[in-house]
Amino acid sequence: MFTKVSIDRSDSFDKALRAFKRKCIKEGLLADMRRGEYYVKPSIRKRLKSAKARSRKARYGM
Repeated sequence: MFTKVSIDRSDSFDKALRAFKRKCIKEGLLADMRRGEYYVKPSIRKRLKSAKARSRKARYGM
């Protein structure tokens, strides 16, 4: 998957870099990279998912 950012000639490099980072986060590229950093056993993955849901439920009071 390639991420393409269109910029004007008058835009600075910093502005283009910010747009690129924003687009990468929106497309979920960083999450995919982090997910593939190391192997997580399915049982641990389920446990983490459950813990994340519990914390989300506690935070938003569902």
